[in-house]
Amino acid sequence: DTSILDCNPIAEKLLGLTLDQMRGKVASDSYWEFVTENGEKLLLDNYPVSKVLARKKAIEPIILGLQAAKYNDIKWLLVNGYPIFDKNRKIEKVTISFIDISEAKKSEMELLESRARYSSMISNISDVIGILDKDGMIIYKSPNVKKLFGWETEELIGAHALKTVHPDDEKYIQEELEDLLKKPGLSKVVEYRYLCKDNNYKHINLNAINLFEDPNINGILLNYHDISNRVKIEEEKTVMEAHLR
Repeated sequence: DTSILDCNPIAEKLLGLTLDQMRGKVASDSYWEFVTENGEKLLLDNYPVSKVLARKKAIEPIILGLQAAKYNDIKWLLVNGYPIFDKNRKIEKVTISFIDISEAKKSEMELLESRARYSSMISNISDVIGILDKDGMIIYKSPNVKKLFGWETEELIGAHALKTVHPDDEKYIQEELEDLLKKPGLSKVVEYRYLCKDNNYKHINLNAINLFEDPNINGILLNYHDISNRVKIEEEKTVMEAHLR
């Protein structure tokens, strides 16, 4: 009936109850509640003790959150369970063991939140960020390239940097790239026509720096943005000045 028969001092400390207070309590006791890693309330049938009783064998370790009256927040546990049989091969009792992994879980969640903030930040800046390897192949492209130029990141990663360069600008960009690859720390600023997913071109301003000696980058770091409006205004100004002469 899932009634608690015994526990060790660590369990007493973790649950905030003495053995005498725990004896007789069942898995579904209102003093505690278990949640999944997604924060959803764990159904009684999915409680470790219930699974062991139903399957009549040990369960794989699972991560569960414990909400007990003692705590304001969730304690994260790595839980194991296995049956103990009597001489007739019937389950006599179930042993449940758990390890407090709250600190590790907290670090994991902070890392995920940090990555989410970073992804959100990158997605909303006006510059696309990219990294090229020693062969000029794209090994990273920030997700905002879709919003600004229409490409999915996976459509560009693994392609050569010249994939999105206007044919008339290829020789110039190839020469600049070859120069960049020769000298660590060298930086360049170039402007050229960039191919969008819809097969139209936009003028971009691109900053590039050789960071092969930086282990965090190990490549050519790029950042670039659309300057089509500026180029259009400059061209219109040039035409107007020509008419006035």
